[in-house]
Amino acid sequence: MLTHSGIFELLSEIAIAVAGFAGVAVALGGRDRTFGPMELVRITSLFYYSGLVLAGSFGLFALTAAEVGSATAIRLVSFGEAIGFVAFTATTGPSAIRNTRPNESWVPFAVIGTYAVIVLLCLVNGLVVVREWPLIVAFSITILLSLWLFFRLLTRRS
Repeated sequence: MLTHSGIFELLSEIAIAVAGFAGVAVALGGRDRTFGPMELVRITSLFYYSGLVLAGSFGLFALTAAEVGSATAIRLVSFGEAIGFVAFTATTGPSAIRNTRPNESWVPFAVIGTYAVIVLLCLVNGLVVVREWPLIVAFSITILLSLWLFFRLLTRRS
């Protein structure tokens, strides 16, 4: 049984809200042009991050409901999140690096570094720690990244 199920519910609700606001901003933003490559990376990232948080939270709920045990659920979700971030970094990282403006060349490396912290946190949790708090931290960082990218999407042209 999950001890902090309310926190995972809150994180999934925030992830849905961020994705929803991003969708509204993209659809109704009044843009008279197409999105640039970096904006597409930001939009994709927003929805992917929300999906990772939702999949992780729902995975925890589904696995504990299936009575596989909370430790097994935490391990499976931790490994799933790590795989998700590695896959996402492999597919969008090169595009983000290639399409970043020269005066912001540090940004994709900072984001990829944050991905690495999340992946490491999830792997250590799946292999050694096996607690809920590392997932809460990983999901919280993921949501903060989403909010930062949402801000950049609304305020930057690239």
